[in-house]
Amino acid sequence: MFRHILVPLDGSHLAEAALSAARTLAARLGARITLLHVLEENPPDQVHGDRHLTSLTQAEAYLSDLVERLRHAGLTVEAHAHEVPEGDVARSISRHAQELEADLIILCTHGSGGLVGFVVGSIAQQVIGAGEAPVLILHPDAAPAEFQIRSMVVPLDGASCHESSVPLATDLARIIGAHLQLATIVPQRGHLEGAGSVLGRMLPSAMSALLDEQERELSHRLDDLVAELQAKGVQATRRLERGDPIPGLLKILKEAGADLVVLSTHTRRGWAAFWSGSVAPRLINQWRRPVLLVRAEPEKQA
Repeated sequence: MFRHILVPLDGSHLAEAALSAARTLAARLGARITLLHVLEENPPDQVHGDRHLTSLTQAEAYLSDLVERLRHAGLTVEAHAHEVPEGDVARSISRHAQELEADLIILCTHGSGGLVGFVVGSIAQQVIGAGEAPVLILHPDAAPAEFQIRSMVVPLDGASCHESSVPLATDLARIIGAHLQLATIVPQRGHLEGAGSVLGRMLPSAMSALLDEQERELSHRLDDLVAELQAKGVQATRRLERGDPIPGLLKILKEAGADLVVLSTHTRRGWAAFWSGSVAPRLINQWRRPVLLVRAEPEKQA
């Protein structure tokens, strides 16, 4: 499980919403925390309404105050300010995660400039694509004052490469005592995109039969996974629906009251992997609660 949590901060109060999650997870998992600030080239005067940190002295003083507050809570906390101004803050954070051997990064999505917008498209792709730490993404405007995980949902599509999220979610659910639901959305023929959409129009009956067979196979796989999880002492259930993947998944998340979504992702695209490519950003933009992105394992070659 997580032993070292990296929390990049830009000096704004919005970014500090990540601290609640870091504090809770570190306390429950016995992990240590490193607070990171990367100085930017040509920084703006303000970031999200707060004074921007433009010097190493300012950054160190800012991080030092936060470190002391967290240490008073009994946590093991360090700070690191990267003194050489960077033009690509996202890439610098990714390098720090590797150098510091962090096994979890917690980031907030907010505003514009600083730590904004790169979270899904850059940081998560860099870190996960390189086989590094999972990334926990938070929306500060929807983040609760006290971070809690009582209900977790893991979206799956039957591809073995996307089941890399299951072991991590299993360990976290068992340690925290959260309920874990495995969720699958099998698309209807009209919801397919790309090559699947073309095939669906050319061979509608064959595609419908293929999707029906996929539903049966996925149902059996979910049953097997739930049995394995329950044998490990995890409160686990499963849910399988047919329909448009993103709206269907959002419906499941709302009905489950999900505090955390654990989602496998990679840079490749494919119609069968409904969260590949644009799905992770679309989900994060529409689902305002925490999402933990885990790198999908490479598919095994026959």
